[in-house]
Amino acid sequence: MRCQLQCAIVLEGILDRLTRTATEHGRGALWMEALPWLVETCGAVGGQILVDLTAPIRHAHGQIDQTQQRKIDAWEGDLLWLEDWMPLGGGSLTHKPPARPMTSPDSPVVHIPIYEGRTLAGGLSLIFPEARPPDVPMIAAADALTQSVALVATLAMERYQLQRRLTQGNLLYEVSRAISSSLEIDDVLKFTTAVAANALGAEASALLLVDHVKSEMAFVFVHGPTAEPLHGRRLPLNSSVVGRVARTGQPLIMNRITHEVLFAALDDKGLGPRLRNMLCAPLQVKGQTLGVLLVLNREGGQEFSADDLEWLMALAGQASVAIENARLYSTLREERDRIVQAEEEVRHHLARNLHDSAAQLVGSLLMHIEVARKLAQLQPAALEPEFDLLRELAQQTNQELRQALLELRPLLLESRGLIGALQNHVNQQRRRGQVISMTVDGILPEAVNKQAETAVYLVVQEALSNVRKHASARNTWLRVFVSHPRLIIEIEDDGEGMAADQTERHHQEQGKMGMLTMRERVQWLGGQINFTTQCDPECHGTLVRIELPLTRLTTSANADAASWVMATQSQR
Repeated sequence: MRCQLQCAIVLEGILDRLTRTATEHGRGALWMEALPWLVETCGAVGGQILVDLTAPIRHAHGQIDQTQQRKIDAWEGDLLWLEDWMPLGGGSLTHKPPARPMTSPDSPVVHIPIYEGRTLAGGLSLIFPEARPPDVPMIAAADALTQSVALVATLAMERYQLQRRLTQGNLLYEVSRAISSSLEIDDVLKFTTAVAANALGAEASALLLVDHVKSEMAFVFVHGPTAEPLHGRRLPLNSSVVGRVARTGQPLIMNRITHEVLFAALDDKGLGPRLRNMLCAPLQVKGQTLGVLLVLNREGGQEFSADDLEWLMALAGQASVAIENARLYSTLREERDRIVQAEEEVRHHLARNLHDSAAQLVGSLLMHIEVARKLAQLQPAALEPEFDLLRELAQQTNQELRQALLELRPLLLESRGLIGALQNHVNQQRRRGQVISMTVDGILPEAVNKQAETAVYLVVQEALSNVRKHASARNTWLRVFVSHPRLIIEIEDDGEGMAADQTERHHQEQGKMGMLTMRERVQWLGGQINFTTQCDPECHGTLVRIELPLTRLTTSANADAASWVMATQSQR
């Protein structure tokens, strides 16, 4: 009865203290602190506890002689043997562990199994004085007190897990906020890598990105001294466990790593990390693996759990979003630069055309007006031929300005449609001296999608302009085939040819982006464009073949305004 009375007096206070210990330091620390109190409260002279059977922790307190120690060791050996094959969460066993406390024969040693729920979590052995052996009520009170401490351990660990998940959830929120508020991908991924280690209580973490060109993975970001030597190093995709995660896209959890070469390419010089356990989560976007997020060596010798891996997968998903956002931002920035460059090309093109044609004609007009003014004073009879010349210069200036305006905005598309606008453009090029033959096979339906119609016109205009500027051709053929459900346009010349794989590079080297723009517009229209030339051995003649779906012209424009604007810009 003394044990029961003491337990009632101090139980509430000690259990609160043990709860704090378990929450802050874990289950093992709780039992280490509880053992002296259990021994003293129950009137024992000594005791030994065994907890965490998967990774056994033993602790002794007080007086234990050799005979008593052998009995305790034998009983604990039975507990460990049962743990080796007992199903998770307990269950029916052929040889059940003792459900109740038991005493060793001819010895004042009481063995009390510890349960957390239905799971056997360990055992407590209490040694009582020879002169005052424990009776049944005292053993029952010691068992009740022990199971109360076990309940405290269970509740404290559940509370600890809840707090941990709340903390991890907050960290995921912080990462998400960092991703949405910053376009500096390096800062976001560096922060993510540090969060992975800190949230999971690990010594180190690393973020690797896949280099598909070289079939390698690069350690781009590392956190913690264990991973520092890996920064900037590379791994072949087919030579390590981490590479397998990248290849398969499957996460991995590895505990109790004793001797396994996970970084074979690095261990040859002893620079690989010394691992105890590891988590690997792939970074994936739309089924493509971008990299792997690693967490290395859980602190305190603890193992990683399935919950840890699940949380790391969520964090890896956030990192994948950050990488994809960075890619999209980079693409938009490149497109913005190209738009700026295209606008600059248009301005230069317009300025050059106006300088070479209209500006010179206006200058000539001014000069002849001055001549006419002097003739009016000195020789009025000579004014008529001069006025005829002025009228001709004014007509030429008007024609050149109209031509420049038509190149910027093909107004004939609105009144005469695509075929009429192309025929008018061909006539203009003929007046410039270019020999062009145009044929149309089939009837082109009316274009509902005006942006697409403009894009087709600009592609053909750019192709004919390239022939005039670069091919030195004597003849050019423009052929239009309307063959439902496709529209086929061919531009062929008999001038200087160039191999298809060199055409785009040639024009980029000369600062001309026309070919690239043509490709982009045709791809946006859902079609294909091919450049072919005959080389035997010298290249001569070029055929540009464009195939487009007619539905792109005959259906209304989609709502993707940005893509329409990009595709229908003026020629670059």
